[in-house]
Amino acid sequence: MVKKKQKKSGKKKSIKKVRKNVERVQELEKIEKVEQIKEVEEIIEQQPAFVPEECRPENKLSGVQLKEKIALDSSHHSLRNYFNRRYGKYAIKYKRPAFTVLKIAGALFGLFALSLTILFLVFGRDLPDVSKLKDINFSETTTIYDREGNVLYSIFNEENRKYVPLSYISKDAIHATLAIEDKNFYQHLGFDIFSIIRAQMKNIEQDDIKQGASTITQQLAKNIFLSPERTYERKIKELLISLQIEWLFSKDDILEMYLNKIPYGSNAFGIEAASKTFFGKTVSDLTLAESAVLASLPKAPSYFSPYGQNRKELMGYCGHGDDSPREGEVIEDTSLISTETPMDPATVKSPAPGNEDTEESAPAVQCSGPDDPNYVWGRKDAVLQRMVEDRYISREQMLAAWDEGLRMVFLDPVHKIEAPHFVFYVKELLEEKFGKELVESGGLEVVTSLDPRMQSLAEDVIEEHAASNQSRFGANNAALVSIDPRTGQVLAMVGSRNYWDSDIDGQVNIVTSYRQPGSSFKPLVYAAAIQNGGIGSGTMLGDYKTVFNNNYIPKNSDDQYKGNMTVRNALAQSRNIPAIKAFYIAGEEEKLLDFLDKLGVTRLREFKNEFNQQSNERGWTFNYGPAMAIGSGEVSLLQLLGGYATLANGGVHAPVNPILEVRNRDGEILEQFEDKSELVMDQQAAFIVNNILSDPLARPAGSWRSTLSIEDHTVAAKTGTSNKKVGKINYPNNLLTLGYTPSIAVGVWVGNADGSKLSYTSWGLTAAAPIWKTFMETILKGTPDEPFPEPEGLIWKGKEVFPGFMESKNYDAQFKKKEEEPDVPESDFVLTRSDSKKQTDSSTNEDSSGGAASEPAAVLLPEPAPVPPSSPPAELPPVPVQPAVTDSGVSEGF
Repeated sequence: MVKKKQKKSGKKKSIKKVRKNVERVQELEKIEKVEQIKEVEEIIEQQPAFVPEECRPENKLSGVQLKEKIALDSSHHSLRNYFNRRYGKYAIKYKRPAFTVLKIAGALFGLFALSLTILFLVFGRDLPDVSKLKDINFSETTTIYDREGNVLYSIFNEENRKYVPLSYISKDAIHATLAIEDKNFYQHLGFDIFSIIRAQMKNIEQDDIKQGASTITQQLAKNIFLSPERTYERKIKELLISLQIEWLFSKDDILEMYLNKIPYGSNAFGIEAASKTFFGKTVSDLTLAESAVLASLPKAPSYFSPYGQNRKELMGYCGHGDDSPREGEVIEDTSLISTETPMDPATVKSPAPGNEDTEESAPAVQCSGPDDPNYVWGRKDAVLQRMVEDRYISREQMLAAWDEGLRMVFLDPVHKIEAPHFVFYVKELLEEKFGKELVESGGLEVVTSLDPRMQSLAEDVIEEHAASNQSRFGANNAALVSIDPRTGQVLAMVGSRNYWDSDIDGQVNIVTSYRQPGSSFKPLVYAAAIQNGGIGSGTMLGDYKTVFNNNYIPKNSDDQYKGNMTVRNALAQSRNIPAIKAFYIAGEEEKLLDFLDKLGVTRLREFKNEFNQQSNERGWTFNYGPAMAIGSGEVSLLQLLGGYATLANGGVHAPVNPILEVRNRDGEILEQFEDKSELVMDQQAAFIVNNILSDPLARPAGSWRSTLSIEDHTVAAKTGTSNKKVGKINYPNNLLTLGYTPSIAVGVWVGNADGSKLSYTSWGLTAAAPIWKTFMETILKGTPDEPFPEPEGLIWKGKEVFPGFMESKNYDAQFKKKEEEPDVPESDFVLTRSDSKKQTDSSTNEDSSGGAASEPAAVLLPEPAPVPPSSPPAELPPVPVQPAVTDSGVSEGF
């Protein structure tokens, strides 16, 4: 009771005190009407503004004067505080709706400040000294070496940089950078909280740390002070450093450092160096279009390089303006038949129209503007659009810049780089393993497997034969790659005749591009047939006109047939019909693809899977079919040579690898070459193919023997030619020769990078083989001969060799005719031979009436007694021909 009385008496005293204060104020202000006080109260309720300094109590303003000041100005002192000081705690009462919101915001800010304090306490000791940021010499060089320590390419070693003040940089370049990299740069405190939340939600959704929502300040902090690893700890440090940078430096200082530190590609660091590298002018003279191009580069300098294969991704291009087939579309095309010379059309299914014009071939000038439906935007166009959205430029300025981009010319690169195709091939592999940021700015030391002597020789040999090939065959380009079969290490790589020659599409690396290999694919098919089917070099295969699946009737390059042939002669003379029959013996498509995957020739299955996944909606199913045996599918020269290298290494596959060692800037080893070779092919099968391909007498007489042989050395070699139909004629367009010894494998391609036709008389033998021979002769000169090691268990009969497991093979189940399948008239197959009796006796499994056999008997290869290779040749008994069954149930003699 006493306390309650005390409280009541306290309230009465407070009220009296307020009244006295009001009376005193009224006396001081000479306010006679209470309406003026109410008027001020209304202002407070309606507009919780801030009171300027002139309105403080010592100035003794009246309510009316105060009202006028409130309307004209504002300050950081609230009206409530002002009146509490001036009139007393209870002098004026009013409600302020925003006060609750302010309290919540204040609580959140306090929580955020507390969190930052904790983070600084945890990570602060590991943070760098940001105060010396301007004095840091940004130099994190990634250097690529050959196997002997010679520098092939130094990404940062000789930094091409000139520091320029922000005032010197073109306004368009500044605005373009802000628009594409950090539109809220001048508003945030070093980080964008909403972008961070959005990025983290995306990372949670993808269960990976891929998006970082980095501002310009954060990018500067990351590039200079931190590693590019994608961890939350690094992102926290990046945030804390960004706050320090924002605290210590002005926005203009931060932007200036950013534009002078970041890499723009082609060894240009900072925007001034980039401007001179690409356009030959100072940064202050850049046009809007040029500014947009430069602003596009820091995101991925190598990928968006105007000198690289992805230039269209930077500049944009005009897409399909005609009815050219898209990649992967199933079409009826006659360009896929493998021949050594042009041949008559035949219908097969196309895995991909690699020889057709694609959307990339049409120049952007064909489109009317960036809104044209056929125009595919590049990153440069995205920058211009952002500038329009942020009101840096008008729509008319964007269109003018787009038009300028069509005619934009970049200066020829002047930076020294050795083996450019190899260097960028290595760089792509490094980026796949370590990410682009670490490769481009992490100061890596990369030792590659490139042999400088072989690389120099390869470049010289390509150039030596270039003029002759262009004048004789219309081939303006060539490529060569060499690997060590025992290790898989790449020893030399020339992706084109001249990397810097845009007229021949020199930037395209033919070695890694996918093209039809033609007959050079056949040795892998025969290897699978020997391994899976137990055939040998002396097995007889019929070279006759034959109907295969879907009424597919292939022909040989000379449009002739040679009847029964041994596997040795069929492969050495590159006959198409026996090769397709070997495809069936190997187990057909899926088994052959399994075999190829183990050899590192993975592109064929990858394409098939990708196409079938994409075409499921349309109900399409793609298969290569028997034409696969003669090189209708597209593979890279590098993958194909990797398969050949497996043969050279006796069935042991060493994955192709151009990298020996990778160290970070602290000298720690990130990657080191390891022997990952494994036996993936039957050694006897590998030897039999090697024995055939190294037998010059099995080839036709003349240049076939001389061009593919090296004096005093055992070498295996095979040519290939694929065609492109122009009008009604098949013209060659890919000419190949691949060959090897146990210690080196070399592949050569000749043609035009755009797939255009070559001379009707050009073959792999006439254009690619001379390059291969010159290179191999030089490399092998003065070295001892290396015969291919012979595995145990082989069965020899004269010069012919069979696998030791051949007696266990039974083809009855494989070639058994399916039930309830319609008969096909005899006139549809094997009718091109004049001696029908000979056909029945030696080449088919027919009954006495001459009709197709209704149930072919099981066929076993003969069991000749083993004969050492040194024994004199013995006459080989005839080998029964093994029948194959097409999808329509036709039993055909081989």
